[in-house]
Amino acid sequence: NAPGPGVADDGSPVGYPHHFDDVGDFTPWPGQQNLSKIAGTGLVVLRFDQLHHDGPPTPLVTWMNWGEHPEDLDGYDLITADYIGPLERMVQRATGAPLVFSQGDVGSSEPLDDTKERLPDGTVRAFSHEGYAQLERKAMEVSNAVLAGWKQIGSGGGTVPYSTDFPVRMADHWFPLPISHPYPSVSNCRTEPTVEGDPGAVLAGLPDCERPSPANDNASNLYQQLQASGIPIPSNYDAPSLGSVEENNRLHLQALRLGDVLLASCACEPQVDLVLNFKSRADNVTGDIWDGFDWSVYCSASGKPDKSWLCADPRKDSFLDRSLVVTDAAYKKMVAEVHNDARGWDSDPTAGAEPADTAAIKGNFTKEELAPARGYKLPVVVGHASDYNGYTVSYRMYMAYDHYRKALTCCGPHSADYMVTRMVRMAGSLNGGPAPGPEPLDGAAAADEARQTAQATVLGQLSSAAYDAWQATLPNDAGAVEPIAQPHNITRFDAATFTWRGGNNDVDNPTVRVERWVDGKWETYADQSGEVQTVLQLPTGVQSEVTYRGNAQQWLWTANFEAFDAYPRTFDPRGAGTPDGTYRFVVDGVHRAGGLNHRYHLVSEGFDVGPWRGISVQDVRAENDGSVSFAIGAIAYPRTYKSSIPMIADDKGNPICKRCTFRPWASTAAVASAKVLVGRANGHIDTVAASFVNGRWVAATKLKAGDTAWVPIAGVHDSYGEINDAA
Repeated sequence: NAPGPGVADDGSPVGYPHHFDDVGDFTPWPGQQNLSKIAGTGLVVLRFDQLHHDGPPTPLVTWMNWGEHPEDLDGYDLITADYIGPLERMVQRATGAPLVFSQGDVGSSEPLDDTKERLPDGTVRAFSHEGYAQLERKAMEVSNAVLAGWKQIGSGGGTVPYSTDFPVRMADHWFPLPISHPYPSVSNCRTEPTVEGDPGAVLAGLPDCERPSPANDNASNLYQQLQASGIPIPSNYDAPSLGSVEENNRLHLQALRLGDVLLASCACEPQVDLVLNFKSRADNVTGDIWDGFDWSVYCSASGKPDKSWLCADPRKDSFLDRSLVVTDAAYKKMVAEVHNDARGWDSDPTAGAEPADTAAIKGNFTKEELAPARGYKLPVVVGHASDYNGYTVSYRMYMAYDHYRKALTCCGPHSADYMVTRMVRMAGSLNGGPAPGPEPLDGAAAADEARQTAQATVLGQLSSAAYDAWQATLPNDAGAVEPIAQPHNITRFDAATFTWRGGNNDVDNPTVRVERWVDGKWETYADQSGEVQTVLQLPTGVQSEVTYRGNAQQWLWTANFEAFDAYPRTFDPRGAGTPDGTYRFVVDGVHRAGGLNHRYHLVSEGFDVGPWRGISVQDVRAENDGSVSFAIGAIAYPRTYKSSIPMIADDKGNPICKRCTFRPWASTAAVASAKVLVGRANGHIDTVAASFVNGRWVAATKLKAGDTAWVPIAGVHDSYGEINDAA
């Protein structure tokens, strides 16, 4: 959970444990201190099959919703689909159907980056910003979970079992912003520290509130005095963001019903409280509303005259800790901000001023829910859809402290409740309930629609003309499309490359696949979902623009394909390693000539992939009993390979080399078999298998005078099929 645990400016606990996400089953038990043992998944899988009159159903599509932000591969100066690309490849190859990906609590879920757990070969289970190979291992774990759900549905299970007849309905609506915060904003600042001597700037730290020094609520009690006097001083102030972060002065919310399944889009980057609150209000269970993460359950009364509370310090990673002393006023405000009913805040122009009376505080969410009559078995929130209205946090998180995770919450402190309440009403209307009623600022939303339509039309016309004019100025590409460097034969733990002259990257983004010769025909073996990489030799310097515009620039593209053994071994269902065989590159792209774009198709020469030959046989002995014994050196696969791609290099990382490879290479393997050849004095050659005995490999060769024995090339195979290169 990226916002993580913290302490509010008034000294009360705030935020979330790191391992708390939208699965909603966070249940610490007595004595539990290690938060890393409490991990949810929040993964939802839907399976759609196609019916046939004369045969069993076939998979049509798999859909998944998963909160984690795909942002692990920044910093390598390459364009990538992050973990989504390999995840799609793995699920699609296993099911035979496309995978559609959407996001859940993407505003708070990011990958774990501090684990020290190791897999059996020494690989660390760490994935955040740890390179391409680690990312594919992560994609495999997510894929395994998706496939487990997919198979569960196929066997008749799941939260919502298979059905061939269910209602499909959709609600799509643009809502105006609330009266209490009728404009989209950014760079929110809490008023209290500013009033008490620590001013915050709403633009200098965009999108954060920037303060010259840490907030100090003990500097004075001026804010509390103003608050107690009944003056409705706003609790926060911000900067308008229409035209910068937000393009609309309204919210685009959607709800889609698929029988007992409900998908809802908040047009935001939701944090976990928003997701769990919607699920609890839209499900078919009465009275289970999630108000927000409640640190008060980890507090106990101190028993002192000041009525203070002893709470778990969120920063200490222990629920048993009670070292955080919280005043009674701060404790009561914390509870109220989480649990009080928020009903009525959106129509109250003074709702931005939190009252001193905690009973009057409008808390995280309203209590309106669909159950029992109109609830759903499986309600799901889809984040980052329809529009963008920033990280959307609950009221408690918004009010507690200056924090970038609330700096983009567009509609003020109750944005999350405003979105959820309207999504709940839309969901109810799809299940027999009334449509959402009119809003006080519907007129403003209609005016904004007219403005946006006019603006989009003008921008579209201008950009269309500009784009067409720019396209007409593009120069021709120098040279004909043709191969420049053909691939060479390789062993595993190396890469084959194919270089060709193609088009400029204004028009060309080549699609490349690697095919394998199987049973007399070429079959696709690898694609650009992470298996095949392409790089363009880009021109540099001022002169390059002259060369380009003068029709003299050649565009040299290179495709890269790594052959390797995978770890874990189950990584690819087709086998644990790139199989021996003959392969080729197939390229489709676009080249510009004669002022027009032309499609091209290239096929490289074939290249062979064979076993790695780095196993060493040592200290071969003829024993007194006529047997032959020998040692086999420790098997250590190469970490990397020579490459013209700048990303590929041994960064000396241990245990993770982030730049050594694109693919998840194994680092070692055990010997699977070994043999000795014996040339008998009579000219016969016998093959004798060896066994591992007391630290050495021993073959019962029964040598006699005149016999010759040796371990041949490829006489040793490891469990991946790699061999020795010398007899």
